[in-house]
Amino acid sequence: MSDPLQENVALYRRALDGFSAVAARVPADRWDAQSPCEDWKAIEVVGHVVGVQQFVRTVVTGGAMPASRPSLREMAGSEPTGAFVAAKAEVVAALASPENLARVVATPFGQMPAGQFVGVLVLDALTHTWDLARAAGLSVTLDPELVSTCFAWVRPMDEMLRGPGTFGPKRDAPEGADESTRLMAFLGRDVS
Repeated sequence: MSDPLQENVALYRRALDGFSAVAARVPADRWDAQSPCEDWKAIEVVGHVVGVQQFVRTVVTGGAMPASRPSLREMAGSEPTGAFVAAKAEVVAALASPENLARVVATPFGQMPAGQFVGVLVLDALTHTWDLARAAGLSVTLDPELVSTCFAWVRPMDEMLRGPGTFGPKRDAPEGADESTRLMAFLGRDVS
């Protein structure tokens, strides 16, 4: 019998690998390019994803959250790809422990086992992979299985997804668009 918490970690690692592959390709002159996230440049997208990894590592290991956080730009630092690679390595190590995966943690979505929480975060990593690629002017093919899985998760939560600090209103995807494009449009991204 398979372990759903381990399966979530495997999906999350795949999503983080996809983000890492895009971050490694960002040209040096594109870190200050506007991302699809209204208030974020490419470097701030990386800072957000670094911050999420730090948050996950802290909660799954039972650590305390710091009283203050640096800005997204500060989290990305002068070497955004390196900052992400380091944060990813730390979270992957923390998620290797079955005890950590089973730990019930306080999340923005309520109390849940850490292994369930990382399943929810697959969408965050996947979406920001697309955002970073767009900001950097790169083409990206998102992992089709992750796209299908995330789309199945978010469709029933349509109304809950909308609002400040979350996802914008749904947009129309072009006729015949692939599932990645339809997912990004559903999440309020401009896919034109």
